[in-house]
Amino acid sequence: MRETGDLFSSESFYAAFQQEYTPESYFNNREREFDKLKQGNLKVSEYARQFASLLAYVPHVASQERTKRNKFIKGLRPELF
Repeated sequence: MRETGDLFSSESFYAAFQQEYTPESYFNNREREFDKLKQGNLKVSEYARQFASLLAYVPHVASQERTKRNKFIKGLRPELF
């Protein structure tokens, strides 16, 4: 992180800290985990919690509501919709 004298919000500090000190392989693994995420035997609430948690590692999905919604629905058990 560069010191500029500007104040950080807690969110931007956390993002900058992660980017600086977390190995790229960790981000890649979380992205793969997101890509493979399915509800399976999880309750919908547990699936939603994991989905939201992993969403932070796929900003290209997180920023697009339609893509995010479609990915969430695709991961649900077919009998739910």
